Amino acid sequence: MPEHDAAPEIEELAATAVDTEPDRPGRLRSILVRNFRAIGATGVEIELDDIVVLVGPNNAGKSSILRAYELVMAEGTGDEALDLDDFPNRQVIENALPTIETTTALGGGRPPAAKYIYADTETGERLVKERWVWHIPGAKPVRQGFDVELGQFVDEKPWGFAGVAKPNRPRPHVVGPFMTPADISDRVSGILSSALKKRQKNLREDEGPNGQAYRELTAQLASLQSSLAEAERGAVAGIEARISEHLGSVFGGFNVRVDARAEDQLEKSLSLFKSAPILRMGRTAEQATDLSRQGSGTCRALFWATLMALAESSADGETNMPTDLLIVDEPELSLHPDRIRSAADALYTLAERDGWQVMIATHSPVFVDFRRDHTSIVRVEIDDDHTATGCTIFRPSKAHFDDDDRQNLKLLNICDPHVAEFFFGGRVVVVEGDTEYAALQLAANSIEDDTSDVHVVRARGKWTIASVAKILNQFNVGYSVLHDSDAISDAPQSPWAANQRILDATAPGRETERVRLVASVPNFEEAYLQSTATADKPYRAVKRLTESPEAMARVQQLLRSLLSPDQAIPEGAVEWSSMDDLRHAVAEAAAAVQPTVGARVE
Repeated sequence: MPEHDAAPEIEELAATAVDTEPDRPGRLRSILVRNFRAIGATGVEIELDDIVVLVGPNNAGKSSILRAYELVMAEGTGDEALDLDDFPNRQVIENALPTIETTTALGGGRPPAAKYIYADTETGERLVKERWVWHIPGAKPVRQGFDVELGQFVDEKPWGFAGVAKPNRPRPHVVGPFMTPADISDRVSGILSSALKKRQKNLREDEGPNGQAYRELTAQLASLQSSLAEAERGAVAGIEARISEHLGSVFGGFNVRVDARAEDQLEKSLSLFKSAPILRMGRTAEQATDLSRQGSGTCRALFWATLMALAESSADGETNMPTDLLIVDEPELSLHPDRIRSAADALYTLAERDGWQVMIATHSPVFVDFRRDHTSIVRVEIDDDHTATGCTIFRPSKAHFDDDDRQNLKLLNICDPHVAEFFFGGRVVVVEGDTEYAALQLAANSIEDDTSDVHVVRARGKWTIASVAKILNQFNVGYSVLHDSDAISDAPQSPWAANQRILDATAPGRETERVRLVASVPNFEEAYLQSTATADKPYRAVKRLTESPEAMARVQQLLRSLLSPDQAIPEGAVEWSSMDDLRHAVAEAAAAVQPTVGARVE
């Protein structure tokens, strides 16, 4: 936050706002929620990007965060009051009142007073911070602005009234989990009506045939209004005389004249789209029925499909849609599995368009796409006091992906859309492929330890392990990596060369002792199953484990050591922190192997 002595620069920047900013509304940069439902005094702060994905367990506060922005934008409508259930523990405590703060990046609209504006030192954007506080249930909140010169919130409001302030913030479009098809039909119909009316306003400057026809029609309407007004001039004159007579008895000399304003506000008189459109859907025109009769999944998908279509029209210059924020709670609800990925692609595509932001809360890993730039993944959790906490845990821009990482993650996301499950919490073990995955899952199901929160992530290739590790490094939580050491080689693209890449990627976590890096020497099958396989590796590994108690015990101990750093790793594994460590372990294991050891599994 800028200090007091920065105020003159801020005033100068605000004074030139209209001339220097592009003609676009502002973007929401962050939202902070405190003492609201399950969210406690520490609060949950969300930094918004083009798209924000909220993940976490049930009742962790994800829906409350989505609801928060809808509440502040409802100011002035009568829908912004809270119930007692929205207060912490259903109690009104003076120093723990429900509070929502927003930070908005200014666009080309009307700027507030200079004392409310400060500059982002990284992006150069001009920001305005506002706060809403609810003091009692059933009452409207108090909106405050952050006065940069004083360095604190004050009761004065940036932009003044809510009607003036709202156009400077993104307009929310909310799709809740319990909206009925009829509700969604009304929302979509309203959005289309708004777009059509905006299109009508643009007809005045349209140089095409539609614009010409519109101007001729308004001229005819103005002429008709004038003729009607003139025809009734006599009756109106009588009314004027009687009003003037009565008024003159109080204020002598005053006369009244009725002006019919025949040519004023012709757009309102000529309402081409006064009635909201009725939406019908079906595979054919003959089969089309009212939207309210469609399934929930179809209606929810139609909602953001409509927004995408309008966004495309805006990009083509056909409409002038403002910056909007699409808020979707559990977008996977009521969708067939093969439609969920399409829905995720649609939402990410919408977020990439200028003038749009998307914020969703989901339990589906399909909606977590860590390949996309300008994405924030936020995990919301419940702490020991049963209050929600959250932080930004992943942004592609901070992961330092290179071209190989991007290609690896693209292929991984295609092969395994559920790989992103580790974003949702729990203990994470990253492995190379299906053999390790199958073996560790079987071991997890066979031990008495609680492994319900364990996520075994298949990187589906040794080179991809490093890419996944770069994602996990942003979590600031522990994880383990299990990979094959493979044979020592000088070839740059050999499996051995991938070890250096894994070592570099896990370095931040190993330095803080959050990451355990373990290699199977020389590979998983020989290290723990004491066998080899050339085909059907996952099946043969599971078969071996079910037939050999000794092999199962080794893999069980391997899993325990990967989940708990105080557990010893089994024979056949090595925890390493340098290439010399790994080279020594591989050479030592090779020297110990006798020619007859390692029967081939057919």
